[in-house]
Amino acid sequence: MRPRLRLSVSLERAEGAGVSAASLELLRRLDSARSLREAAVGMGLSYRHAWNLLHEAEMQLGQPLARSERGRGTALTPFGALVVAALAEIDDRLERPLAEASQALAAALALGQGASRRTR
Repeated sequence: MRPRLRLSVSLERAEGAGVSAASLELLRRLDSARSLREAAVGMGLSYRHAWNLLHEAEMQLGQPLARSERGRGTALTPFGALVVAALAEIDDRLERPLAEASQALAAALALGQGASRRTR
């Protein structure tokens, strides 16, 4: 087994409310797909659930994140694009440390499996 660590990013506010990791992932997928339906399907969500996630995120952040245009799909607003760019920056900064941590975990698991075989 070769483990791969993944982080899930969400935004939390001091008041307790925030933007879920699922909402942020939906924004990332929407940026690529330019279709809310396609982004939803890619996440295994219904269109209605995806729309609700998007709406809730917009309410929490106080600005529209995406705009639907008949015949053109759904595009991120400039603010939505800034959020996706910030998420990409976080991914870039964490890619190497996560890869190193994954390797350390794999080594520890391999040692642990070897030790458990010897004690049987």
